[in-house]
Amino acid sequence: MMEHIEYRKGDRNILLKRLMKFYDVETGSPMDPSTIPYTYVEMFRENIRISVDFLLDIVLWDPSRDVSELINNNRYFKLLFELIHYAPLRLIPLYINSVPEVAKWRLEIGR
Repeated sequence: MMEHIEYRKGDRNILLKRLMKFYDVETGSPMDPSTIPYTYVEMFRENIRISVDFLLDIVLWDPSRDVSELINNNRYFKLLFELIHYAPLRLIPLYINSVPEVAKWRLEIGR
């Protein structure tokens, strides 16, 4: 795997706020308040549904934690994880069409 990217304080929170504002956060069912809130992340021109908790785990991932449980569930989530935490900045333009919001964020913060 590539080298882990170190972010400045607040960089990943900017991404979280952007994704949650852009896609809105919804609850699973208004009739069942115990349902898990979810949002969407645009990937490959589709809006992929993701629980807010899982998105938090991916975006705010701590490198001391084992990553296998996070990214082995779904190829989309693995791509999202790698784009946020490992993809070198020089490769980010390759992700513009596959994960546009996250790729734009990476280019804006320059990491």
